[in-house]
Amino acid sequence: MTYSIDLDGKIQLPLENITPILINYLENQEFCVITHRDDTKGGFTKSTDLKLNQPGIYVIYRNEVSVYCGSTDNSIGYRINRFVKEVCGKSSKKETHPGAKKFVGKHGRDVGGLSVKIIPLKVLPEKMDIKTIEELIIRELNPCCNVVGSPNVPQSVENYVKLNDTKNSVIFGDRHATLAAFCV
Repeated sequence: MTYSIDLDGKIQLPLENITPILINYLENQEFCVITHRDDTKGGFTKSTDLKLNQPGIYVIYRNEVSVYCGSTDNSIGYRINRFVKEVCGKSSKKETHPGAKKFVGKHGRDVGGLSVKIIPLKVLPEKMDIKTIEELIIRELNPCCNVVGSPNVPQSVENYVKLNDTKNSVIFGDRHATLAAFCV
């Protein structure tokens, strides 16, 4: 893998090397099984102590096959709640989750076999838009309930990301040591 270290000690990677690192990060996590429960505040319980009350990228799986990838600047747990609530038919008229609606069309309202893996915002590359990272993961995993090639992300994302004075690379800072460890 091609990478360089700048004068500040930050790792710089070409964009084409980012997606395999993100996928590797996901693959090295255990699945956190999600079980629907109406008697909980979030509408679901989880099988691990995975922290969902944080921003980042999340991938929802059914029987360990990716079905939806999303991102949030707020709470991953809230977005998973919205997904589960929509699939179970418990959403109000104001609440929607397009990925969950697509899931219902393909799989019905059965939430059995759902699990999640996440990439917390704090381990993502600095100065790279979370939506761009989400799109890279969607293009790689091709989950059945996402729109691939979303118009929200410019097509140029396939070629480069412009980061201040640095072109064609992504910078990992000190606080990103967890994800940067997958570089070497």
